[in-house]
Order: sequence, then C-alpha cells, then structure tokens
Amino acid sequence: MVNSTTPLPNSTTDPDAYQDWCRRDKEAQIQLLLTLSHAPCNHVLNTKTLKEIWDLLKIRYQGNNNLHQHYLLKCLFTLAFCNAEPMEPQISKVIPITHQLTNIGFPITNQLLAGVVRVKLLES
Repeated sequence: MVNSTTPLPNSTTDPDAYQDWCRRDKEAQIQLLLTLSHAPCNHVLNTKTLKEIWDLLKIRYQGNNNLHQHYLLKCLFTLAFCNAEPMEPQISKVIPITHQLTNIGFPITNQLLAGVVRVKLLES
C-alpha cells in the first residue's frame, strides 16, 4: 500500500475489494500514526491514505541530502540531556544521528562527536 503495488480498486466495478482496500489502508494508517511522536504526527494529519502519509514522512526525514542534513543537524544540536535519565542511553541517541550524517556525505569525526557530547553534558 505504501508503494502503490496494491492499487485502489474501482468502487463501482468491485465494491467489496474497494471496501477491503480502504479498511486495510485505514488499519495501516492507524498503526503508523500510533508510532509517531507529536511533531511528525501533526505533519501528516490532513492525509487521506497510507501512501500520502508515507510520502510526507519520507520527504520530512529523507528529502534530498540537503534537507536531510539540516534535519539531522537540528536533531544533533537540539537534543538535550537531562539528569533524570542515565547518560549512556542519552549518548546512544546521538551516535546514530552522526552515522546518518556521515552516510549522506556530511562526515562527523569522533572528535566532533566527542565535542557535541561534551557540550551537552550537564554540570552535575
């Protein structure tokens, strides 16, 4: 349904298949929406099909390399650490972002990664 290999049947010529397709599409939409955090969920609220949701999310998170770089850099530099949680899992959230940036041609060296983590560490 995401890549349109299961096209929407004609509602006039095959109403049962049309209803089944719509039901499966809605179920998939709900499953996907339940996994999203607040901001991306708001980004796709006015969509009608699973494919529309998927396409908007793909643009948001992949886009072209420049758009993706900007999004990942924003995540990297705005992700805040907090005292209420252990540091290791918080640092573990930063590392995949740097790997993704490196994979799309914006290399993050270990020195830069260490600097980013050091800046995020709280005084306590």
